[in-house]
Amino acid sequence: MGGFKQWRARALLAGLAGLAMIPGMSRAAVNDLFPGDYYPLPAGSQSVAFYVYERGFTGPYTRGVKTGNAELTSHVLALRYVRFFEAGGVRMAPVAVVNWASTSATPAAWAAALGGHAAGLGDPRLGLTVWGLNDKEAGRFLGVTGMVIPPLGDYDGHRLLNIGENRWRYVLNGGFISRLGDDVFLDLLPEFVWYGVNDDYAGGRRLEQEPSHALTGYLRYRWNPQWQVHLGGQWNGGGATVINGVGQNNPPENQRLMLGFTHLTDNKNQWMLRLAADAATENGYRAQRELALRYVIAF
Repeated sequence: MGGFKQWRARALLAGLAGLAMIPGMSRAAVNDLFPGDYYPLPAGSQSVAFYVYERGFTGPYTRGVKTGNAELTSHVLALRYVRFFEAGGVRMAPVAVVNWASTSATPAAWAAALGGHAAGLGDPRLGLTVWGLNDKEAGRFLGVTGMVIPPLGDYDGHRLLNIGENRWRYVLNGGFISRLGDDVFLDLLPEFVWYGVNDDYAGGRRLEQEPSHALTGYLRYRWNPQWQVHLGGQWNGGGATVINGVGQNNPPENQRLMLGFTHLTDNKNQWMLRLAADAATENGYRAQRELALRYVIAF
């Protein structure tokens, strides 16, 4: 049985390397952006957002072919704080995010190879958004966010399943919102990520990762002042990993589809429900389902 577990672990290294950034083993973009996130509030405003996720993954996949029967279930809680201010006539906002996650694997053979269960705090995120375009009358906004993610989350180098990543990450996000009609809006959200080295990966191996990029888009329709519906898609590329100097040739190359609803109880309270799943996965684990619930309060 010991030999079988070791074989499983070796077989999973390439599939799991670089499973990233959102806690819970998602191979989606590092920053999970929702429609309307790049709408700037007035200077002096603050907002707090609470997130709850439930995700299910299957795999792994190698070059688009499913090569295992692992099932992964993840639950995530996150808290985001944003404060808006103005400097030199430009709207800006620092952002801080903390999160906690719990992830488990089945069946038993895969659970043993992966480490069974991991729970704890994820790596915190600190960033700043600057809006170069803030035209409320025309309904057009363009912001850029720089973010650093230090390796402060829970991590155990003797297991494959972890919440923290034991490496620095640097993220550059963009966000463009355009009103296409009286009640129709388009959100385009590109992302670029650079990764530091994890020198304690899976028993002391050295994990490196090529830069990754993603593009998320949402089309929103506001059918009345309180309710909106959105359709979204996301494409992820790059991000292949290198273990002990050996390239794994495993970029995720996954595409994700999203559907959701937004309810504004008033100008300061917002609820959002989003369903998502991967439409295709080249390498890694495919998200069969994702349920995300978010509450935002502005003050």
